[in-house]
Amino acid sequence: MKVKRTYKDILFRDLFGSRERLENTLELYNALNNSSYTDAADIELTTIDDAIYIRAKNDVSFIIRSDMVLFEHQSTYNPNMVLRGLMYFAELFSTYISKQNRSIYGSSRIELPTPHYYVFYVGTDREFKEETLRLSDSYKDGPGDLELKARLININLGVNDALLEKSPTLLGYVTLLSRVRAYKDTGYKT
Repeated sequence: MKVKRTYKDILFRDLFGSRERLENTLELYNALNNSSYTDAADIELTTIDDAIYIRAKNDVSFIIRSDMVLFEHQSTYNPNMVLRGLMYFAELFSTYISKQNRSIYGSSRIELPTPHYYVFYVGTDREFKEETLRLSDSYKDGPGDLELKARLININLGVNDALLEKSPTLLGYVTLLSRVRAYKDTGYKT
């Protein structure tokens, strides 16, 4: 039997980005923000799916109250995640503005939800607890005028246990990944 190589991504999206499991999305949002929202109906999923948008697909995105949240999941360290996030947010804001029946050419300011970008790292090629990725780190000649930050959070077991304790679903997810990794280390191939 062969395990699908993208099982981590598929499982993450199912656990935190499906309409049937919005309570998991809310649980993880609360864990990250030390908030205590209780109504998962406040979440509007906005995930970009490649079935509609051929050029891009993100893992999980949603709007809750006045926040636009993007969750990405990575098995390998990728310093370009913040650049990908910029592209995702551009698409998300464009869709948001369109749904509001607003025009960027109008004379009044369009109020936008506040963007929050989290990248969850489950790889083994780097050791860290949390890092901040900045778009400006990629600029050739200085900081420039456009910035985007992403919180890169290592969610492997034993690294960010306080976060995992606040989100039992995330803990279960990384526990499963840890067990699969241990099984693969015995010689099983995916």
